[in-house]
Amino acid sequence: MAVESVTKLNWRSSTWLCLAVVWLGIFVDICTYSIVIPILPIIVVEQGGDARSVGILLGAYGLGTLVAAPTFGILSDRVRKRKLLMLIGLAGLLLSTLFFAMGKFLGFAAFFIARFFQGASSAVVWTLGLALVSDHYRSGEGIGAAMGIVLSGFTVGQVAGAPIGGALYSQLGFFAPFIFCGVLIGLDLIGRLLIEEPSYESSTEVDIEQVVEESSPEQLLEPKSEIEAPYEVIAPAVDTSLSIELAPVNASSTATEKTSSQPASIRSFFALFLNPHLVVLCYVTIFVSGCITAIEPTLPLFLEQNYGLDSLGVGLVFLAAVIPAGVGSPLAGWVWDLCKIKKLNGSHYVLLPATIAGIITSLSFCLFLPPEQFNLPSPAPLAALVVTVFIFGAACAFLMTPIFPEITATVPNSSVAQSYALYMIAFSLSLLLGPTVSSAVYTAWGWSWMSITIAIMFLLCIPALIWYRSPDLDKS
Repeated sequence: MAVESVTKLNWRSSTWLCLAVVWLGIFVDICTYSIVIPILPIIVVEQGGDARSVGILLGAYGLGTLVAAPTFGILSDRVRKRKLLMLIGLAGLLLSTLFFAMGKFLGFAAFFIARFFQGASSAVVWTLGLALVSDHYRSGEGIGAAMGIVLSGFTVGQVAGAPIGGALYSQLGFFAPFIFCGVLIGLDLIGRLLIEEPSYESSTEVDIEQVVEESSPEQLLEPKSEIEAPYEVIAPAVDTSLSIELAPVNASSTATEKTSSQPASIRSFFALFLNPHLVVLCYVTIFVSGCITAIEPTLPLFLEQNYGLDSLGVGLVFLAAVIPAGVGSPLAGWVWDLCKIKKLNGSHYVLLPATIAGIITSLSFCLFLPPEQFNLPSPAPLAALVVTVFIFGAACAFLMTPIFPEITATVPNSSVAQSYALYMIAFSLSLLLGPTVSSAVYTAWGWSWMSITIAIMFLLCIPALIWYRSPDLDKS
């Protein structure tokens, strides 16, 4: 029987609490982001700014992400204090909210600083949060479903943020959205304080009968024989009592031949660029996330011009893409786990079909052209467009979710946070690529060519996914 000292740490270092806290962190990050984005242009214009000012603020978010992601990724893998660094990241989100609130008095500079800290905080919660989940799934078993559950927080935050921010700003005034963000940050703080990182150095005692049941006589007689990973037996020198002490082995030592003895550093971070599997995953991320963000600035304009929808109607159409993503993310993670159990290539059985679905739905958008181009009395049915958007959202969920467990499987345990930092850099590039390209094409050539452009971005992923094979990297 295990002694009491084990159960004291059980729930605070448990997997379920880790998933709940990381889910909450991603939800708060995206919700605060979504609350600010709809009202930010209004606030900037009221302060005397213009479209160029809004563009600079969007760039400040990306700058914060690019600076914080590699910095905190390297620190996390070097010092192994993910909880402390996540608390620092949450402090950055609090500073961001305060500077947003003070922007009414301090002007544009405060908004720039707020957006920078917002991007930095987002990089921290994604980089370290996903690394923390990976710490609980070092063997790789079940990590796909876990990542899918965590990513559903992204969807819920997207759905909740924008309407809450707009309602609070219009009904209660300038400070109301930021006060609400402060409340969310407080809840997130409680979760991050409660959690404890997985411990691989604590010890416990078990009854000799339990050891005998699970071990052979030869194992018991050896001074330091491995009974059950990650434990090793430490036989007492003289003591003949009916108990034996087990000391957990540091899990990272089980992958000695896979990891470098070099500590995490800038050099080790840039060495990840030589990992072909990780480079392919980041390449796919740039284009897939670019496809997702490409419709954000263009679909509202199309719906307003051709269907006469207001902001509420546009938001409801976007729900058709967000809801299947929330359901599809855990399902995609489960399917990825199933492929691993059956030793199938998840790239071919999950990512490639989802990419083809993305291409088909993107090209289907071309059917919803302005009616005057076909001399029709009215545009194509809105319900058909909603169904197409729904399929598009599901395809994107099945494309994005498996990338996270693949990243964990691709790199050794000593580089997990740095690998997710590289992912965040790729994601930041997609935030720049998608809206910029789609807006330019939509303005110059219209909706049909914009849809074809998105299909081409999906198509560019196919050669990489055909080549990709999950590496045989033992994480146990």
